[in-house]
Amino acid sequence: MKKVTLSLYFTVFAFLIFAQLDINAINKRMVKIEDNLFIDKYETSNADYNLFLDYLKAKNETQYLEASVKGNYWTEMLNYGESFNAYYNTHKAYNKYPVVNINFESALAYCQWLTDQYNSSDERKYNKVIFKLPSEKEWTLAANGGNEKLEYPWGNNKICNNKGYYFCNFVIKKDADIQKVTAPVHSYKKTVTGLYNISGNVAEMTNENGTAIGGSWNDDSSKMKINTHDNLSQYTHPMPTVGFRVAMEVVQE
Repeated sequence: MKKVTLSLYFTVFAFLIFAQLDINAINKRMVKIEDNLFIDKYETSNADYNLFLDYLKAKNETQYLEASVKGNYWTEMLNYGESFNAYYNTHKAYNKYPVVNINFESALAYCQWLTDQYNSSDERKYNKVIFKLPSEKEWTLAANGGNEKLEYPWGNNKICNNKGYYFCNFVIKKDADIQKVTAPVHSYKKTVTGLYNISGNVAEMTNENGTAIGGSWNDDSSKMKINTHDNLSQYTHPMPTVGFRVAMEVVQE
């Protein structure tokens, strides 16, 4: 009887730990785009997503397995992909890197979890919100801040400064031996709306299944531009080039 009680205690204890989310930090990360629409200044990181997975694992093993990162796709793109398969989503060195290799349904499940956690917290800034994947139109508004003439989201029509410093993570030159991958979500130049890596790093899922936007570390500069359909990417399965960024709609202040 004691063993059963003790086991139950640790299960509940683990659940309470994993259920915790820093709502104040979430509030600070949200950048207002228009009226009741906000967007995260960062792409969803491995640390963010792993908190969700820990919650699922403590609550429902089946849902955890369905939402788990599918890491073996790294080897399809990189000669040295095995190390990324093994460590990218789990090692603490990659905590601040964008989560990749998940499917559309898992991203939606993360948004629903974040919605539930936020709306039930006493630390929430708004009474009721909905977290979601942005539409192409909402992503574009977040990238250009309403300035439709803006070519790139960092406020000018150049992809690097006069010293050759590039403003985002993209393929500068294809090389079989030297190839960049993702960068931490807080890297590179901040955009005019205060966002990081909305172009480059990882292409970001939209609310249309199979469509990502903004280009990735494996794309050329044409996909870094805002107002062009060239910045759209199609995916049919989890990929190392595709992640997501959450938008937040305020339903009740």
